[in-house]
Amino acid sequence: MEEPMEKKSRLDVAVLNPSTCIKDKRISCVLGDEYAANKDAVGLVKGLAVTLTSKKYASQVLKHLTEYLPLEGLQHLKRVRSVKTHDGDKLQVLMFVATLHEDFMDLNKTLNIKEIKPVKDFIMDPMFVAIPIKPPLTRDQFNICKQYWPVSFHEDKKISKLLLCSLFADDDMDRIEENMDLAIETARIGKKFDPRCDQGVVIVDPATNTIISTAFDMRNMECEIKDGYFARHPLNHAVMVAIDLVARSQGGGTYTYKPFLKSNSKINDGLYFNSTLPTSARNTSDTSDKGYYICTGLDVYVTKEPCIMCSMALLHSRVRCVFYGVSRPGGGLGSAFKLHARKDLNHRFEVFCNVLKSKCQVL
Repeated sequence: MEEPMEKKSRLDVAVLNPSTCIKDKRISCVLGDEYAANKDAVGLVKGLAVTLTSKKYASQVLKHLTEYLPLEGLQHLKRVRSVKTHDGDKLQVLMFVATLHEDFMDLNKTLNIKEIKPVKDFIMDPMFVAIPIKPPLTRDQFNICKQYWPVSFHEDKKISKLLLCSLFADDDMDRIEENMDLAIETARIGKKFDPRCDQGVVIVDPATNTIISTAFDMRNMECEIKDGYFARHPLNHAVMVAIDLVARSQGGGTYTYKPFLKSNSKINDGLYFNSTLPTSARNTSDTSDKGYYICTGLDVYVTKEPCIMCSMALLHSRVRCVFYGVSRPGGGLGSAFKLHARKDLNHRFEVFCNVLKSKCQVL
């Protein structure tokens, strides 16, 4: 990293439609829709504002509103803004927000509302305004909010770095691309058995950059499902096979994958598993407190965005991070869904796309 190492926070992340994908030439971050740079993300609602008859009444009016009409839960909203009128600069005060004061959203009754009467003589010209109900999470959202009503903004430096894709130093990117190159080569090996194969997967222990498993799409390949029984299996997506091979490296696993998986498999064979328990898994608190998940703390490199099934499998396996090359219609980590960023699920992880995109596109 370019800056001194600091404890890495767990992100509720996870981005990928054109409005939420900030790109540089080598990689893009996939964050949740809440980080999108659009009006939907800041949640515009109706507000009601009035103009002060004189700026000298600002303190008195604000004190009254704070006591009798507070904007509870909307601390990001500033109560006052300056506006230009034909009489010069005036101060406009936010009186009501529809989500809090629905009963007061009537321009004809505003000045006669009981809570307003003590400051009635200091205000005039009630009008509706658009208010960003959600606090800005990024600088782009902050700039959108300011177009409607002034807000405060506290920048999350980690999110800013993710948006700018500045978390990775050049040597980090070289390592990421090296692992994706292996995923591409794995997909090419799969193509020798099935020309339709366009997905290769590499699962890595980031603590040591050790390859734990590699796999390609085997849905259309007959392999050993159980002793002596060979068949094509519709669930043998590359990601599912790679996860199963991680389980095999830990003494488990479901299928033998013969004849494609050799007893002394090597990294460049296409199907491979490492028999050493990942360092990242050994170091995680999950191993002692909650039980070990198959891919705890591991990074996954995949040439094409995982489908929804595979994305959910990665989530349940507790991966640390996913890197993929190209998106797919209906993908689960950006294109159709962002399962890695859903706050109603019990695990979230980081996702980056467009890694060696041009190479992955030609598979």
